[in-house]
Amino acid sequence: MKSTMKFPVRTIMAVLLAVVMLLGVSVVKPVEAISVGPIPVLKHGSEVTAKINILGSTVAQVPDQVMDILDNLTLHIKQMSDKEGETPYDYFSLALAREGDPAVTVSALMSEDGSVVVDIPELFDTTITLKVDELIKELFGQMLSQEGFPSLATLQKLDVTSFMHTLTGVGQVLSENVPEGVAGTAETFNVENLSAELVPTTHTYESADLQKLTTDVLEFLKTDPGFGQIYELIIAPMNAQDENIAGKTVAEFIDKIKEDAVNNFANKSIVAVILADAEGITRGFDVKLQTEGESDTEIVAISLAEDNVTETELKIMSPNAEMSRVLLVSNYDAEANAYSGTMSVKMHASSEPGAPTKDLIVGTFDKLSSVPFGASLITLGDVSLTIEPGAPMDPITLLYSMEGVDGDDGHYQGSFALKDVAEVALDVKEIKADGVEIPVQALTSKETKEIASMNDLQTLVTPEVQQRLLKVLEALGFSFEMPPSTTTP
Repeated sequence: MKSTMKFPVRTIMAVLLAVVMLLGVSVVKPVEAISVGPIPVLKHGSEVTAKINILGSTVAQVPDQVMDILDNLTLHIKQMSDKEGETPYDYFSLALAREGDPAVTVSALMSEDGSVVVDIPELFDTTITLKVDELIKELFGQMLSQEGFPSLATLQKLDVTSFMHTLTGVGQVLSENVPEGVAGTAETFNVENLSAELVPTTHTYESADLQKLTTDVLEFLKTDPGFGQIYELIIAPMNAQDENIAGKTVAEFIDKIKEDAVNNFANKSIVAVILADAEGITRGFDVKLQTEGESDTEIVAISLAEDNVTETELKIMSPNAEMSRVLLVSNYDAEANAYSGTMSVKMHASSEPGAPTKDLIVGTFDKLSSVPFGASLITLGDVSLTIEPGAPMDPITLLYSMEGVDGDDGHYQGSFALKDVAEVALDVKEIKADGVEIPVQALTSKETKEIASMNDLQTLVTPEVQQRLLKVLEALGFSFEMPPSTTTP
């Protein structure tokens, strides 16, 4: 079979260059307060209690009955993960209640083989074992199995650490292949209200440079364990009919596509301009993709800062499309790694230089910071974001607040709200490693019913289950009738 794979290597390489440069640009400081980094925690969990309070305003296209049902509804969510043992497990439970005891509780145990054991005692006398891979294949048709669509169990085998090593290695190859720069004279660059003298340094990737860079990247990937795993688990199975891949090792695959990939850069060039301030700090970049000297696409990003004000502009230009310009402005003060101030995201009304901007998002933040929470971080402080979609839609304001509970480590309280419409009161607790007790035995020792097809799912909905479901819905505030059961309860 003839190959159908396309390798837009030139575009991919330009994007990679832009990403590497963007990482060197000073971006809006408050973003650091809500960033999430990889934290190697193998055993962790959390408990969240969320109570919904409808504030009175109506929402277009949402029936009043639905709003009434949501009012005073309480959700109790527990999540636990244990990757320390020989068999890793993830556990999730959700309890819904309006008053008093929960009307329904759903528990789910996920194991590495891709199966999910579900327990809903208010509806079923047995647990349900969902064969997720089989259900997905049936839902999405034969195409998935024919194309080698990766199963859940396969995806769980992917090593995130190896993948991060792959990205780091590619970045290292890119940095080692940067052509010698030619420094220019300082120029004045403007964003919105800020301006700065920046020195441009131009790095020109001629066709031969790009071909060598492509070769070096592909040679790195040929022996990189992270890419090898992705190739074996995802790329090869999903492209089993492609002559470049079928029956080939990752090294053979790289060798097969290398010539075509390198030839993508015939008569092509990339001009990358790094913009740095007087202290040598990178403040922006300008990347142009060219064919025989004519510009195809240009990506520009500049971030300027002065007296706790940061303005960042991103522009994307192409010969056949109007230029896109997005502006991010932040004005903030920092105290003890907590940020307070204002921010806005704007879009230029047109592509003309100096064109006025229109607010898309306007926000304020107070004492914004982040602290470790399980395997990630939790954001503390107060945030208000107003989204202005424009006529005929009215502005929408989102509110978020979260703070620690004094004297109770890992315990936080706050809220999330759609202003004047609804508020969700939040109580969040971290489950430390010594408190993670996943009820594996309790869930796996019960009688279970295996669900591997849509027909299996349909057999679950018996008249008795319908009657039980009716009682659950009534307890949650629904009011409608269902046909009477034809079986004895």
